[in-house]
Amino acid sequence: MSWLWSLMAPLAVLLLAALATRGVLVLLHRKSVLDHPNHRSSHSSPVPRGGGIAVMAALSAGWLAYG
Repeated sequence: MSWLWSLMAPLAVLLLAALATRGVLVLLHRKSVLDHPNHRSSHSSPVPRGGGIAVMAALSAGWLAYG
């Protein structure tokens, strides 16, 4: 593999993860999949839960394409 592919593959995965995370967060807000704060929480307002799904999907896609 060329050095260009070795440089572009991680950048493509990063871009895919960022776009997918944004899309998943919008969907989670729309469906009200939120983590509400309690006495153990570090956040003070409801936040979406499940954004890591997009990151793992992007990493898996990159692993399959690169590996």
